[in-house]
Amino acid sequence: MERLFRPPTPYKHYKIDGKDFWLLDHPIYAANFTVEQKTGAAPGTASDPQTYMDLKANDVASTEATSYQAPAAQLAIPTTGTTYSFEAVFRGHWTGTFTSISNVKFWRNAGDLATGYTIYAGSNASYVQPTNEQSTVAAALLPTSEGSAIGLDYASNYSAYLYMQARVAPTATQGDAITNQGSGAFRWQWDEA
Repeated sequence: MERLFRPPTPYKHYKIDGKDFWLLDHPIYAANFTVEQKTGAAPGTASDPQTYMDLKANDVASTEATSYQAPAAQLAIPTTGTTYSFEAVFRGHWTGTFTSISNVKFWRNAGDLATGYTIYAGSNASYVQPTNEQSTVAAALLPTSEGSAIGLDYASNYSAYLYMQARVAPTATQGDAITNQGSGAFRWQWDEA
């Protein structure tokens, strides 16, 4: 008795040199993804690709792993009230061969926030110069799961702008705001066709 593996569509059966092959019966898409950061007065100065997503005391792109350690970038722990980082403004950028991008999401998927630190986030269709006062765009706590992720609209190879802002309370202590983050604290996700 011969047994044949018959996977469901979208696989298609081919017989080549007497051997059976099951191949996907649709093209494989290969969008390239990078993150762009904008800084300065509108229309903003773009840094793409952006590897680091730092929340700092200055409105400067994070161009290296240690850029958040520069004295001008460090957030002061207040004795009263709240210290706000400059809003960090990012957007997803897709290039390459694909038909569509949809359902773009962003959330914090790893790491624990240290005592006294919070991260707020939100999206905006257009770029506005970042502020180091309480953000009106990054106005909700950054979600920590896919189910509550920030949805970002997509058009013409870019997502909407993602605004993030750190807030530091007097209860904070010196050190990293996100600990135990492993390979990365933030996650971008989307559907591609």
